[in-house]
Parts: sequence; C-alpha cells; structure tokens
Amino acid sequence: MLKRSKKKLHQTPIRPQTHVTGDVGQTAASLLFKRWGWTADIVASDYGEDLDCAIFVDHRRTSFQFRCQVKSTANVESNVRRLKSGDFSVSIATSLCKLWLFSYFPVFILVYDEKTEDIYWADATIQIQKAIDRLSQKSLSLHVSTRRSLRGSRDEIIGLVERFYSHLLNLSSRGLTCDVYPVVMPGYRAVAFFELMKVPISKTLERIKTERTSRDRNWMPAWATVIKSLDQHFLAGWKFTTLEGDIQDFSRLLKTVLSEVKIPSEEAEWLSFICSPVQFEASDNTQTAKSIWNKELTQWWNYSKIRSGLVDDMDYAFATPSGFLRQIARRATSWETYHHVDPKRDLAVQMFVKVAITPGERWDQTTVRRNIEGQFVPWVCVNNEIRHLQALLHPLELEFREVGDAATPQGYKAGIICTQFFEPGLGIFTPAHRWEEFDHGAVKWKLESTGALNQIPGREGSVEITKKIVTMFGQLMAEVPDSFMISERDYNSGLPLDHSNREVFVQRFRQVETLNRKKIEKLFAQGEKKTIDLLGSPERVEWSFDLFEVFPGEKIAEL
Repeated sequence: MLKRSKKKLHQTPIRPQTHVTGDVGQTAASLLFKRWGWTADIVASDYGEDLDCAIFVDHRRTSFQFRCQVKSTANVESNVRRLKSGDFSVSIATSLCKLWLFSYFPVFILVYDEKTEDIYWADATIQIQKAIDRLSQKSLSLHVSTRRSLRGSRDEIIGLVERFYSHLLNLSSRGLTCDVYPVVMPGYRAVAFFELMKVPISKTLERIKTERTSRDRNWMPAWATVIKSLDQHFLAGWKFTTLEGDIQDFSRLLKTVLSEVKIPSEEAEWLSFICSPVQFEASDNTQTAKSIWNKELTQWWNYSKIRSGLVDDMDYAFATPSGFLRQIARRATSWETYHHVDPKRDLAVQMFVKVAITPGERWDQTTVRRNIEGQFVPWVCVNNEIRHLQALLHPLELEFREVGDAATPQGYKAGIICTQFFEPGLGIFTPAHRWEEFDHGAVKWKLESTGALNQIPGREGSVEITKKIVTMFGQLMAEVPDSFMISERDYNSGLPLDHSNREVFVQRFRQVETLNRKKIEKLFAQGEKKTIDLLGSPERVEWSFDLFEVFPGEKIAEL
C-alpha cells in the first residue's frame, strides 16, 4: 500500500536573495552599457555568457561586439572569492575558458558587489591567453581588481575590444582610417579635384594624418551614382588616418577637422561630407588585404555643415522630438507606419526629407509602369462574339472585360484583354516573369506566342481605352521624378539628404459622437495662424480635417 507523502503538494515558490542579487547585477551592467549608447542584451540561453553587447559611436553601430559573464558576491554558487587585498578571484571551468579563448569576440568578467553596489571588471580573454599553460586543470582563477570600476571605463573597454579584433586580423599595428568626399548640396555636386587642392586642412590636429584621394564612383554603393562629378566617374576627397586612440576618439577628431573645412558656396547651399566606413589601418595592410575578414568597422554615413555647425544627416532629419516615444516597429494598430508618438497628447509625428532618386530606383519605378502597360491589350469586339472570345481566352488564363464610356461603333463592345488577376481599381497587377513578357507585354506576348492573336474575334482598341485603364493606377503611372520624399526607414546610410525640402507630418485621431464643424474650423484657423507666424511662411503649412465612419454609429475624426 502506498503511503501518502507528508510533504505539501503545493508550496509557494521562494525566490532566494542570491537570485535577486544576480539579476540586479546583470541589469545594472546592462543599464550602464545602454547609458553609453551601446546595446546590451541579456543572453536567454546562458551557456557561459550573460550579456551580448555591441559598441555604438555617435549613435552609429560599429562591428565591435563583446560578451560578458556577470557574477555576484551574494551568490555562493558564482565561485566569487574576496581576496585579502579586497580584489576578487573568480573560478571558471577550463572547458568554458577554452571556448572563450577560441571565440570570435572578446569576453569580459564582471563582478557585482552587493555591499558597494558597484561593478568591477576584467578582460577574461587576455587573462586566459596568459594562463594558457594551466588549461589542463579543472578550473582557472581570474583576477578582478576593485580598482577597475565599470563606471568610467568606456574608453578602456573600447580600446581592449579594438585590440582583440586587430589581433584577430593579424595586424602588426592598430590604426583607423576613413575617406571623406565633400559634396555641395542640394545639387549633389562633388567638389572637383582641382578645387579640392586649394582647400586648406587644419594643421592643429597632429594626431590625424590627412592626404588627398579619389575613388571610382562605380565602385562605391549604388546610391553614389546620384553624385555629379566633373572628374568623369571619380569623386575627390581626403583620407584621414590615425595610428593612436580608439574609434570614439577618431570620430571626435574627424568631426573637429571637418567642422573647420571651408569651401565657397552660394547662400542657399551647404557642404555635405560622405564618410566611408571606418577601417583598421596597419603598416602591413598589403599582407592582410586578401584576408577573409572584412576590416570595415562602421557603415557609410554623412555629415552636413549647415551655417557654422556640423550635423549628422540622420539626426538632423529624423531626430526624435522632445517628449515623444520612438516607434521603431509597427507594434500598434493606431498608426499606419513608423512614427514618433506623444502619449500625453496622443499625437503621431512622421518626418520626411527629400533625396535624389538613384538609377536603380528609377529603373524600379519604370519597371512598374511597363508591367502595368503589359497586363492588358485594348480590344473591340462585336456583341454576339463576346462569348466565343471568352471561350478562346480561358485556356490562356486571360479574359475580356468591358470598359464603360468607351466610344465604339453600334453593335460593338470596347474593353481589354487582361490577366485574370488584373484589378486596376485596386491597383493589383502581376509582374512579368520572363523578359519576353516584359519587352512585349505579358498579354500581347501570350497571344502572339500561342497564335491566338490571329484566331480570336475582334481587333485592337483605341488609345483612349489604354488611357482610361492607366489613369486608374494614379501615381504608379506618373513620370519618374528626379527626387522623392523618404522616411527614416527608407534612408540609405551615407546618401546626402536635401535638408531644404523636409516635411513634418502630424496626425491625431479621435472617436467622436457628434462634431461641431464650425467650432473646429475656427480653432483650426487660430492654430494655422500661430503656426504660420512661427514658421514665417503660409506656403509651408497645410491643414486637413476629415470625419469618417469605421462602424455604423462610430465616427473617427482625423487631424
């Protein structure tokens, strides 16, 4: 006979203080890294590291990444021992040490002291490399000094991470380099090499070396083809190099130099600086040029010298307004796309700026127009032959649709022969899957290649029918512009932005039962006047107000 256990079947879960302190240590370290502008994600599957971190410089992500294992003095299972000197000794299994030794990222060991609520750290990778002869033991003791508080150690950590990656690339010396190409905006005109020779560069910064350079525009990112150059397909610029300091320090030096550059321009113009990715620079670059490792540490980016100040293009155009939340993904159904949201006033703000259209984008838009035009053929047929026409088109997955208001002789019907999924009223069309379809039109090519064009009743219709169908697609059939407005999510990093053409789009929705339009219009007039006074130009303000029904009896007011 089974005995009933005296143990309670349901016990209240208990959270030990050691678990609390361990979580506090991880969170405190993560928060400090994030205050530096870096990312610090807690590793969900913990097999040796607790934090996965990425270094950012001036809000731009770099290729520098590292991981951390966070220990706590309160947790007896963390193998943290306080030494007589006040420092800490942390015991790590050699199996884990071997993994860290051969990792493609550096690892730091962090100790959270619950008494002082401070975080101390050490470079675990370097200590393991120095103790490689002891990896046959069961565990290895890593030393963490209390003289190394994580607070105030940002630059030192950047330097150690850079050192790790320069050793990974087998560079004999560690330096940083970046190419900069000045462009006069808003005309996207590169400064000619002859003019660039006359531009003085600051000699006050001895730590950064400057030399003139040029690069084939066709070997740069595709967006660079919008830059107009007098030097054929080359862009003239400078190569900035420093053999000391970290990437944060290099960024500061670069901005200082560029802020002092003076190139003559018209009153409505400004100077834009296209900056190539920062790369490692070493005396043995010729030996490492064919390395499998990419030495680029950042992406392309752009500065603009507007009046006397140097600004980052991305921040200048898309910075989050004060008091607004940055919506980085479509998580809410209240707004149709990416916005900055003010939760107090329930406002959503979108920002747009004009950029030149690249040849690739021009081709994409031209392709849309060609695909739409190839989806149908205008057709005129005798009334009593329509049914026979449909029967011949059905095996080809085509059909005839009548187009109303089209001028036709008596006894005839005008329409289009189109694909079955072609819906002009909804803007739906099927892109070409073969170049023959694209070149000749999907419908016409199918009719000609199958021999059906000479068998079906009727004849090709007038241009008026084509215009009626094309008009239904609106802006999709408009002429391709030289420039267009983009939001932050569409921005190609490094492409200069036309700051003289920007839009701030403000939206607000309210569910209402009744609406006093006269009162609203009066309030709008007052608000519009204040805004015009603030901006100084009535052409720069546009107001619109709509009221629509979502469900019967439920009205939504949109500003």
